[in-house]
Amino acid sequence: MKTHSRCDLFLIISVLVAVLFVQGCVTKERYLMQVSESQVLTDQLKEEQQKRGDLEKEAVGLKKQIEDIKTELMDTKENAANTEKSLRRSLAARKQQRDVAMQMGAMIERSLNQEIQRLRDELAKIKRKR
Repeated sequence: MKTHSRCDLFLIISVLVAVLFVQGCVTKERYLMQVSESQVLTDQLKEEQQKRGDLEKEAVGLKKQIEDIKTELMDTKENAANTEKSLRRSLAARKQQRDVAMQMGAMIERSLNQEIQRLRDELAKIKRKR
């Protein structure tokens, strides 16, 4: 194995330090550019977070509207069902009234026909007596 002299070691250490120093140093312009870019990105992040917050609020509002519409729809369906039941009952009652009226009409018609026939018979008797 080869041994290095103090001078060689000093030279190697100096080169390593120089390389590290050159790589670790940032120019003022580059630093300011990075700071500026970081600020722009921070501002964009804040804007996006604000937009997200606004969208979340809007989503909550829309979900509330959906629930309100669902509730209204359920109420409307219930009212329609109740109205249908009421109309069916009313229709059934009117059909029953119609049937009763038709029966009464038929009875009255029979009675009138009987009365007409009785009057015709009586008229025929009167005419025969003359």
